[in-house]
Amino acid sequence: MILVKSRSDMWGTRRVYKGNGCYIKEFDYCDHYWYHKHIKMVDTMNPGYYINTFYSTTRMTFIMKTVPGVNAKTLGSGIKFVKRILKFVHSNIQETGSLGHGDWALENIIVNGNDMQMIDWDACGVMTKEEKLNKAYHDLKKDFEKKGLRSFDNIWRESHD
Repeated sequence: MILVKSRSDMWGTRRVYKGNGCYIKEFDYCDHYWYHKHIKMVDTMNPGYYINTFYSTTRMTFIMKTVPGVNAKTLGSGIKFVKRILKFVHSNIQETGSLGHGDWALENIIVNGNDMQMIDWDACGVMTKEEKLNKAYHDLKKDFEKKGLRSFDNIWRESHD
């Protein structure tokens, strides 16, 4: 297993490992309520995403399938691609009903040919359509502007017409 990401916050440290056809995310803290609620929400929005999960008094562990494709963050920022991402995000928001992914950053979208899929479901939760759209707008605007795209607002508005 190879450590691919580590992040600490006020709750503790999260580590992500890659290897053996899966990813393993370990949290060195526990929240029993969040753990069980989170698994149910992810299973509703993305059945089969978790291969296995473990909970103890000191750690939460999630084993996730590897999603084939390329991370959208590594791809371009042409208008055609941005429109394709927005179409996917709007479709995802509609399909998930009162639940939402909660983090529509480009690094959480995997592109595999014509298919796209969300990964990293840590921020999922119950959200209104307006909350999901607002979060998606801000996440994607930030990422595409980092890539040099200055017309994101116009493309976003067009995607709502």
